[in-house]
Amino acid sequence: MRIREQFNDALRWVLSRTLYWWGLLLQVVHQFRIGSFDWNQRRLRHRYGIDVNMPISGWDTQTERRLLQRVGKDSQLAQTSGSTTDPKRIPYSLRRLRSVRWTFQEFFSRAIWALGIRRTSLYFFGSLSRDRSLTSIVLAEKKLPLYLTTLQAPYRLQSHPAVQQLVNSYGTVAVRLWILVLSNPGILYSTNPSTLLVFFEELVSNWTRSVCLLRDYYEKPHQFRPSVHQVVRRLVSRGSQKRVARVARAEGPVDLKVFCPGVQAYACWTSGYSEPFLQRLQTILPPNRYRLIPMYSMSTETIETLTHFQGRRVGFLPLAGGVLYEFLEQGEADQAENLKGACDLEMDKTYSLVVSDAYGLQRYQTEDLFQVRGFFGRLPDLHFISRRGLEYSFTGEKVTDEQLESVYQQLCEDWPELKEARFLTCLPSYPSGDPVPHYKIVLVGGHPDIEAWQVQEIEIQADSLLSQANREYWSKRESGRLGLTRLETVSLQELLEVLAPEAWESQSKLLPLYTRTWESLQLRGKAAPTP
Repeated sequence: MRIREQFNDALRWVLSRTLYWWGLLLQVVHQFRIGSFDWNQRRLRHRYGIDVNMPISGWDTQTERRLLQRVGKDSQLAQTSGSTTDPKRIPYSLRRLRSVRWTFQEFFSRAIWALGIRRTSLYFFGSLSRDRSLTSIVLAEKKLPLYLTTLQAPYRLQSHPAVQQLVNSYGTVAVRLWILVLSNPGILYSTNPSTLLVFFEELVSNWTRSVCLLRDYYEKPHQFRPSVHQVVRRLVSRGSQKRVARVARAEGPVDLKVFCPGVQAYACWTSGYSEPFLQRLQTILPPNRYRLIPMYSMSTETIETLTHFQGRRVGFLPLAGGVLYEFLEQGEADQAENLKGACDLEMDKTYSLVVSDAYGLQRYQTEDLFQVRGFFGRLPDLHFISRRGLEYSFTGEKVTDEQLESVYQQLCEDWPELKEARFLTCLPSYPSGDPVPHYKIVLVGGHPDIEAWQVQEIEIQADSLLSQANREYWSKRESGRLGLTRLETVSLQELLEVLAPEAWESQSKLLPLYTRTWESLQLRGKAAPTP
C-alpha cells in the first residue's frame, strides 16, 4: 500500500503543476475578457433582442413558461431553495451543465495560480445523496470517473455504490472523515460556510460515531468488500496508513492538521449573511494557516459574478459567460429607463442585478443586491449584500430583513449571552390555538445560558425594537392584531435539514428572515424557559 500511496501522490504532483500553468493561461484569457467587456455586452444585447423599452420582469408564470419551453430530452430540472416559499424549476441541458462545471473549474484553476497553492486536490462538501439541487445534478456521476480525475477530486468517488453503502451504514460525517484521512486533499470547498461548520462541529460533538468507519477499516479491513478496497486504492496518499491508525486510536476529536495535514485553503461563499459562520470557521481554520478563497455569486437561475484575483486583492466581476448585465440602483422603481450598465455604477452604492441570458431570462430581476466596493479597471467589484424585498406581513406590517438585522445587533449588544448562538433569524408563527399571530426570534445553534426572567426581558425588548423600526408593526401590536415576539432555539443542523431536507449541504441559504411559518416548517425547537 505504501508504494500505491507514493504513486498516487506523484501523479497528484504532476496534476498540480499542470493545473498551475493551466491557471496562468486561463488568467490571460480572463484578462482578455475584461478588456472586451463592452464589446461583448453590445453583442449579447443584440443577440438576445434586448431593446431600451423592454420591461423588467421577475419570477412569474410567463418567465417560468419561457424557460420550460427550452426543456429537451437531455434536460433536468434544478430546484431552488432558500428565500422563496415555492421552489423555482430551472431547466439544465447537458450543454448548460458543462458550462457550469467549466465556470467552477476555471475559477479553481485561476485560484491555484494566483495563490500559489501546491497541493491542488480538492474535496467538495456536496450532498452524498441525490436530490433536485443544481449542485447535486452537476456532481452526479453515471459511471466510475477516470483514475486521474479521482486523484484530483476524491469527492467524485462518493457516487460509487460501495461508498453509498458505507454512507447508509456509517453516516455522512463518518464517510467524509474516512475519505479526507485517506486522500489528504489540499483544498476544502463548500458552497455555504455553514456546511463546513456543521461537519467540524459534528466531529467534536459526536466523535465516536464520526470515527466508527475509520476504526472498523483500521481494525477489520478484511471485512470490507473488494469494491471498497478498489475505492481505497484510488484515494490513498502518502502517510494515509499512519493517519488512519492515529485517528482510529484517538480517544477524542483530533485537529484538521492531524487527520488532513495537506489542507492549505478552503473555498466557500463569503458574502451576504455568511459572516457569523465565517467567524466560527476561522476559530477552526485559523487565517495564519489556512487561506480562505472567496466563491463567486451564483443562483440556480444564473451565474452572477466571477472571482477576480489581482495580487493579494480578490474581487467579483460581472463576467459570467453569455450573461447580459444591467443594474438598478436600490430604491429606484423597476422601470427600464432606470437601468444602468456595469461600467456606469458608482462607488459604495448598492444595486439590484438584472440579467438576460441564452436560456430564456430576459431582463430578469434577480432580487439580489450588490454593493460596489471598488473597481478593476472600469469594471465594478460587486459584493453580494442581501436579498431585495425580503419581508413578511400578517396584517400589512411588512417586517423586513433590514429591520430585523438592526434588532439582532442591538439585542446582542445588550445581551452578550445571545452571541453564543450561531445565528439569529426570525420566522412568522400562527399556531392554530392562538387568537393572533406573532413573530419568533430564533437562536440557531449553541445553548445560551438564559434564565426565565431574561427571556421575558429579551422578548419585550425585541418587540419594542421592532416597533421602533416598523411603525405598522407597532400599530398592529397596539391594536392587538399581533402578539408579543417570542424567543425559540433550534440547532443549526435541524434548521438546515428542515429548510432543504434533500439538499441542505449545498442549497440551504441562511437568512435573517424566512417567509415560511414556524408551523409549516414543523420545527421542533426548544422554547426559551419561562417562569
